[in-house]
Amino acid sequence: MAPSLTELLFALGLGDRVVGVTRYCDYPEEARAKQSIGGFVDPNYEAVISVKPDLVVMLSSQRESQRHLEGLGIKTLAVEHATVADILASIRVVGEACGKAKEAGKIAADIEKRTARIREKARALRRPRVLICIWRDRSGSGKLDDAFIAGRKSFYDEMIVCAGGVNAFETGATQSPSLSREGLMRVNPEIIVDLVDNFEKIGKSREEIIRQWEEIGRVDAVRNKRVCVIKEAYALRPGLRFILLLEDLARIIHPEVPWDEKREGAPK
Repeated sequence: MAPSLTELLFALGLGDRVVGVTRYCDYPEEARAKQSIGGFVDPNYEAVISVKPDLVVMLSSQRESQRHLEGLGIKTLAVEHATVADILASIRVVGEACGKAKEAGKIAADIEKRTARIREKARALRRPRVLICIWRDRSGSGKLDDAFIAGRKSFYDEMIVCAGGVNAFETGATQSPSLSREGLMRVNPEIIVDLVDNFEKIGKSREEIIRQWEEIGRVDAVRNKRVCVIKEAYALRPGLRFILLLEDLARIIHPEVPWDEKREGAPK
């Protein structure tokens, strides 16, 4: 019932037992061939019933869908993906429920080792101010009004800290606040990371997206050419591939550190 959970099931070697996925589940490639059961917030319950699942795996935020499915007599398993600890726990919970506890433990242990390695290398480093842009309209004029960024106590805030930075947005409890150009200038990050889900859909190249930020040239990150774009889908899907985003951020925030040259790839 969520792309991150489809990725987890395939990583556990359960792809041949997956009978339905949402329309957004496009990784790995084999997931695209599975029966669609609608969207993340608008599932087609008749489609779910038609594939006769023994278990529906979903996120805890999908409470309404869970209640509806259980009312139809369908067994569900809800897990949380709000933090790194949640994701690691979910790997083991889903693995146990699906008879893949050993495989799940191996995947979780690998992610824990890679995460700990980054934390340790970043521990004694100076922490630059980092702003992560989660969403903005990049396809039209490119103006930077209403950029939604990672707030404090969010998943991305945790990623920044783990990678050796500090969130440039210091106030408020909103997990994804919206900032105007003036607000971005007040925050004045040293590094900007723009998460883009689909270059083709917005019709902009990486270079064009970076140039859009030049509108706020008085910001340290723009002035010092430390605006970076991450286009991979895993960056916007908190799940077991968060480790790839974390490794990306560590390299962006601390290019002076001799990180491993060879990437280990997606957990499996």
